[in-house]
Amino acid sequence: MLFIIRQISLSIEAKILFSGPNLNIGRFRCQRNSQLWTTENRTGDFPMFVFPRTAVEIHQADRPSVVATPNQVMFYNSRHSYRRDLIDPRGDVCEFFSVAPFFLQDVLKSIGAKLPRDLNAPFNFSHGPCAAEIYLAQRTLFRTIEQEQDYCPVFVEESFCHLLPRLLERALKFHEPFAQQKKHPNPVRLDHVEAVKDFIAREHKSKLSIQEIADYAECSVYHLCRVFKELTGQSIYSFLTQFRVRSAVERILDDDHPLTEIALDYRFSSHSHFSNTFRRVFDTSPKHLRHTDSVSFLKQLLAKNS
Repeated sequence: MLFIIRQISLSIEAKILFSGPNLNIGRFRCQRNSQLWTTENRTGDFPMFVFPRTAVEIHQADRPSVVATPNQVMFYNSRHSYRRDLIDPRGDVCEFFSVAPFFLQDVLKSIGAKLPRDLNAPFNFSHGPCAAEIYLAQRTLFRTIEQEQDYCPVFVEESFCHLLPRLLERALKFHEPFAQQKKHPNPVRLDHVEAVKDFIAREHKSKLSIQEIADYAECSVYHLCRVFKELTGQSIYSFLTQFRVRSAVERILDDDHPLTEIALDYRFSSHSHFSNTFRRVFDTSPKHLRHTDSVSFLKQLLAKNS
């Protein structure tokens, strides 16, 4: 296997669900009572892309701390050390894609990116944006592997080959201004942004005001709106909406609760308000997502974005 995780306690579940010469795909669940919250952790032998399902604060070695949420993808180099802090009471819930360095090299070449000196350590940033269509596609890809007994491995790897260049292009473009400056953004401003993400992760099911968010971040409303947009590329409202609909995806896929109940739980005023927002974000409806098998749904997504 390209990526091996040692199970330390019953409060941890780490499992490889797909293994190939280029790619491993797995899930990771770390409950709130795990000892991993108080110890240094280290990734496996190859670079990784991690898609959070819950919010968790991640402290990668030699990098600013970041509140990892479903709105982002996390990047890890080989054997990368990091620590985590609890935010969501469900713990750390995520899926990971571990990629062979030579495979990653081909992808970087295909998008015209500068190749790193060390392909085992290709990332000089901890996280990047995860567009809505990429989020839904990788979520559906993982669900295909997890639930479809007769899925085709060729289909899985080819689907990932379509997703990874888009993901890397967006991340590199997002970090390009900071790379040109050859320095990280101001730490105080970063703290304000991460405070917003932390507050939204904890309170996204509540009725929120911009003043409440600014009070939590300990800065003025005007300053916060300006800095958040500058450092994340999106408004606070957009981040909150994306967080809510992406969290709702899990409920749509994993339980039988009525869509109206899910809508109200995530602070949408009605089923129609939720459906319209969901369609605007993902270009599909909650009902279609729930009732379409994952292979067919993924094919539709890839065809739309080819």
